[in-house]
Amino acid sequence: MTSRVEDKGPVPADQRQVFRARLAVFARKNGLQIAIVGVFFAIWLFFIWRAPGTFLSQKSTPRS
Repeated sequence: MTSRVEDKGPVPADQRQVFRARLAVFARKNGLQIAIVGVFFAIWLFFIWRAPGTFLSQKSTPRS
């Protein structure tokens, strides 16, 4: 029985490179979800900018 070790490329030298490599893998795996959240916040900020009295009001609506 033989085993094979696959080469996964060069190993980053310092911790900063390791962090960047892991962050890049995370961003590639979750890029669509990150983009959706970013668009949500952009739209939310647009609404706050255009109608701050509505979206930042301290008044609560009465419940019926």
